[in-house]
Amino acid sequence: MKNKRCLHNRSGTVNSGRAGFSLVEVVVAMVLLTILAAGVISSTMQIRKTAESNMRESLAVAVGTGFLEQLISAEFPLLQIAADNNALWDFFTRDGSPESIRIRPVGYEGEGNTIEIPLITDVEGEETATMPLTVLPMVERAEGNPDNALNIIVRIQWNEALSGQERTRSFVYVRSRVPR
Repeated sequence: MKNKRCLHNRSGTVNSGRAGFSLVEVVVAMVLLTILAAGVISSTMQIRKTAESNMRESLAVAVGTGFLEQLISAEFPLLQIAADNNALWDFFTRDGSPESIRIRPVGYEGEGNTIEIPLITDVEGEETATMPLTVLPMVERAEGNPDNALNIIVRIQWNEALSGQERTRSFVYVRSRVPR
């Protein structure tokens, strides 16, 4: 049988040798847990911010690529006319409806057209959150070979949701006339 060591304190009560946590130990443990929790929360917020940024950029790239593909696939003479006249061009959105956007010359520094891209839809299909996206398609005849090539640029601008920072991506393509 083991001997159990008993201690008597000043009041005469028996203490079995087990001591509880002191107030200092509890406070130190609370401080350490608070620091750890703050680090986890900070990391989680940074991951969320990065994921949101990547999602918005992916969406902007998809929209910009769609606009560029529509210009690339257009008939060459129509693109030449648009390049010379700053014409309105009907771009088709994902639901098939046309969106009229003015085509500008390459190097244009003015405003583009702002469109609303749906981000979140509810169960009934209603848009509950959108992302404004500025689209600026630019086309001009290529220098040195104006009848056989066109420079096509689509510039997309959007703001990051959490930081408010403006982001820009440009898509560039040189379209040459292919004889039929």
